[in-house]
Amino acid sequence: MPEFKLSAVADLFKTPEKTEKLEKQDKKTNYGHMFDIGVDEKKKIVQFVRDCVSESKKQREAWLEIRRECIKNYEGIRSANGPWADSSNISTMVTTIAVDMIHSKLFPMVWNPDLVYWKGTTSHSEEVAENNKIFSQWIFTKDMEDTQEKVDDIVQSLVLDGTIAVKRMWEKKFVYVTRVVPVAYTAKGEIKYETVYDKVKRERAKWVVKDIEHVYFPYNACNEDDAEYIIDENFYTLPMLREMQARKLILEDVDLDNVKLALEKKYMPQGGKESTMQAAGIESITDRIESMPICCYEGYVKYDINDDGIREDCVFLVLPDLESEKGYLSGKPLHCVSRINKRPWKLAQFLRRKGIAYGKGIPELVRHLHNELDAIHNQRIDAGNMVIAPFFFYRVASGFDPKTVNVRPAMGIPLDDPQRDVYFPDYNPSRLSVSFQEESIIMDLISKLTYLPPSSFGRETANRPTARGTIALIAEAGQPFNLLASRVMKTVMGLITDTRKMYEEHWDNDYARSILDEKGRQHWSVLSPEMIAGDYLAFSEVDLEASNSAFEKQADQVMYQTLFQDPFVNQNPAFAWELRANYIKSLGKKNVEKYIGPKPDYEMNPGIVDDENQLILRQIQVSTNPKDDHVAHMNGHMKFKREMANVLTPEALTQLTMHIEEHRFEYSQNLQQMAMVQGGGDVEQGTAGNSGAFGAPRMDRIQGPALGGNGVGQAEPAGAPSSGFASGGAGGGGY
Repeated sequence: MPEFKLSAVADLFKTPEKTEKLEKQDKKTNYGHMFDIGVDEKKKIVQFVRDCVSESKKQREAWLEIRRECIKNYEGIRSANGPWADSSNISTMVTTIAVDMIHSKLFPMVWNPDLVYWKGTTSHSEEVAENNKIFSQWIFTKDMEDTQEKVDDIVQSLVLDGTIAVKRMWEKKFVYVTRVVPVAYTAKGEIKYETVYDKVKRERAKWVVKDIEHVYFPYNACNEDDAEYIIDENFYTLPMLREMQARKLILEDVDLDNVKLALEKKYMPQGGKESTMQAAGIESITDRIESMPICCYEGYVKYDINDDGIREDCVFLVLPDLESEKGYLSGKPLHCVSRINKRPWKLAQFLRRKGIAYGKGIPELVRHLHNELDAIHNQRIDAGNMVIAPFFFYRVASGFDPKTVNVRPAMGIPLDDPQRDVYFPDYNPSRLSVSFQEESIIMDLISKLTYLPPSSFGRETANRPTARGTIALIAEAGQPFNLLASRVMKTVMGLITDTRKMYEEHWDNDYARSILDEKGRQHWSVLSPEMIAGDYLAFSEVDLEASNSAFEKQADQVMYQTLFQDPFVNQNPAFAWELRANYIKSLGKKNVEKYIGPKPDYEMNPGIVDDENQLILRQIQVSTNPKDDHVAHMNGHMKFKREMANVLTPEALTQLTMHIEEHRFEYSQNLQQMAMVQGGGDVEQGTAGNSGAFGAPRMDRIQGPALGGNGVGQAEPAGAPSSGFASGGAGGGGY
């Protein structure tokens, strides 16, 4: 039976041919109108952009030198200078340890895509809000497949450099997609399939974490929108520039052949000729120019383009290596490049400097201490080598030749008079102990500066702190990380907010085909802009304190050790149950009720808490009272925060979060005061016979309520929340 074509069946599997249409459409794309300006104005713009870059380079020259030194410290690269050839030149890698430890602690505190939520700034229906949630989740978990990696890069760059510049871009490219389609029946009546390759246009948002050394902005820039200019270096080849011209991304009247000639003239060796070079076997300059990366400045600047005395937000593309108007490629108003009239940049700092755009990273923070530690460490190694193989003096006439004598154990070396022929200067090895003490002092300083415990650097403290002291240290160490994490989180949430708007700006009706439900089926048959209409801000429900698991576990264990016999705690069922629950959780046990029974029911008297919630809803300032039941207030406010998430304005949400934090602080202060007045003074951690691992008291020594059962056994209020507050958490920024 002969084969015959299955045109009808094949057509069912064939996607509409759009490639040619899309390619033509793409070539016609013009994101706004180019400035219609003359030659003189083009010259002025090229020079203006070059001047901005030159000014930025001068302003940050000292900062860049420090940054380069810090990068070397992080990578363990040291200069070859030493007191003598082959002297010790080892890096202690303390900067690497500090950066990587802080990076690893901050990243999980900052990023959890499942905990990103959206708050509308305009009125919208519940259906629209739910559509936006699904649409946004798809963007950052499916379409932008590398979001997690980019957030990781952002955190690392902030910790390392102290300053980042992230650029939002809309990526357009054509990719080949394979499909298997039926094409014919075989002789046996079976369907024959063939693999076809479709050229498909691919568009999506992309984040580029730029090397800060190749991004230029004023030294005192407040933020990316108010900066007088933000200019970055990009590199294109001539074929790429021709493609950009075909897509009308640069002016049609830009003569790229003249650009090529100008580059050939610039890079032609002095006195050289093309023919002479080819005869000598030297690669043609013409060929090299075609593949040579050409530096191009993309500048988002404030510039008076129409001489009305008002500087407009403009976008310019210039080739800085070309003189005069030849370097001008394009110019557009910002609102023609971005519908939301917003620069595609995000500038952020790690440790801020007042009035300076460039922040401070961990390497710069510990730079001097790192260098001092390296010097002392290498000095001690050199000194140790001197002890093992000391230098000596010898009499030439003795016949002793150190070049020919290979010293080994039990070897005899004949000398006429050893006491006179060879002399070893006295070297006291006990001096080495001083360097150990100096290293210890430096490491303590680094530990305090970075808020990392000595154990992070492989060190243990000589004296174990008291329980009260440990609680204080844990609380103090956690706060800076929360502050830094909140700052980084705000940066990420701002990027997410603006990136979502980019998808609306470049709307594609084919979005619906890519958005699938949990069963892999298309979620919407059709998706229109109206279905997700409205302005939204991204926030994070990541609980910063709960994310800091190491501090959390230590705090719960030490707190239990400190307070388990306290009469106030044992007489307060809420505190007693929660204290035991947190301790059990810190040991890795999830089913708390298995050990201490179910949590007793408790109905909180709303009273004052409800009144405070209503005042906060109206954005009226509310303060804590030392006599407040801080536990009840925290529970009531966090319940209100969860239930009113869609009603609270960003300002009210911020005020509510801060008020909860005030209660949390007051509560922690009360706990520390109780630890101070506890009978017997401080409880020593890890005392032999009285405590187990992490200073947790042994069960056979506890005189308070037993862990098994319900504790006091009477109706009790909701317990003191763990420092995690899994139900609430501070909002993560956004704009």
